[in-house]
Amino acid sequence: MIVSELQIQSLIDKLGAVKATSVFTDFFNSYRTSLSSYDVREVYSREYYENLAALPTINDDSLVFPMNIYSEYSYRYVVKSLEKEAANVIDIGCGHAHFLLNLALRFPESNFVGIDISEESIRAAQEKAKNYNIGNVIFKCCSADEFIDFGLADIIVFNDVTEHLADSELDKIFLCVATWCKDDAVVVIHTPNALALCNGYETSLIRQCYLWYLSCIKGWSGFSKSAKQLYYEQMHINVKSYKSLAAFLSKYGFECRVQYDSPQKVRLLDWLSPNMLVVASRIPK
Repeated sequence: MIVSELQIQSLIDKLGAVKATSVFTDFFNSYRTSLSSYDVREVYSREYYENLAALPTINDDSLVFPMNIYSEYSYRYVVKSLEKEAANVIDIGCGHAHFLLNLALRFPESNFVGIDISEESIRAAQEKAKNYNIGNVIFKCCSADEFIDFGLADIIVFNDVTEHLADSELDKIFLCVATWCKDDAVVVIHTPNALALCNGYETSLIRQCYLWYLSCIKGWSGFSKSAKQLYYEQMHINVKSYKSLAAFLSKYGFECRVQYDSPQKVRLLDWLSPNMLVVASRIPK
């Protein structure tokens, strides 16, 4: 079930932005875990992709292709790894593939594969690779569970992908991922944090205490979001906390560590950062 932007705006008009944001988030949380990406497919409109393309970009003159700021943490992690040694890298849900294309240009001795279900995105990525004569990257239009791998991978990347897929869909993908990985491979996942104050998909004692402090001591009334923001948040059907994501990945033989995007002076508040980079490696046998 998709709530239209007009319906959400009507709720905001009646309740005010802060109250409407809280009510809508609670309502969406009541059923989002029963959804699949197919159920919310209509939200992935041309306007959505245009909004993605308009996001602020990383300020880095070395980048040939612009990348939005949400790719920065995973990009820097992969760069650091490839500076040590060449690797086979798979990007699942690569989109227009600026992330992979920049890496392929910078590290010609490594090999890269981008996978996406969007034919339009894959065609655009292939055209850019051809125009820039980038020979160490290939693109496949398929779902991850349909992908025939190109050899064992050293690094597998999910840039803001997992939150768009139900656990049942992620199960199919990670059954495949587990077979693609070398023993020392890593899976790099950038994703929203369910415990973030702006998300509210999960809760914890730290989150509850900090919300009480903000409300009762600081007089904070809560987050307010626009109808458009709340409408597009309906595609985030599976936002997890680090603890929840680590538990999920452990089923497939991975152990995790996390880096939060917005470190705080009080370390415990790092757990409430809006986004996080989770790096998963094989649990030693």
